[in-house]
Amino acid sequence: MIKKDNRGGAREGAGRKKMLDCEKKKRVTYALSPDVIAFLNNHRPAAQTLERAVRELAASMDKASSTASQFEAAYAKKPGDDK
Repeated sequence: MIKKDNRGGAREGAGRKKMLDCEKKKRVTYALSPDVIAFLNNHRPAAQTLERAVRELAASMDKASSTASQFEAAYAKKPGDDK
């Protein structure tokens, strides 16, 4: 029987690809009120729950800001419209 000397091991292109620094998650610490902590303990995984909530809030704020900007632009007083 012939024994193989090179089985597996490192080879070009193998393994997990490196992430960009902007894609990596960073560990942070915040002080939260007890009711928020209780909520997060009941809605695991807490990190994903927080990420989803913050993204939804940011999207709604962006939408509200965009709508307000459109409203202001539509009804803004233009120079010469004194009549």
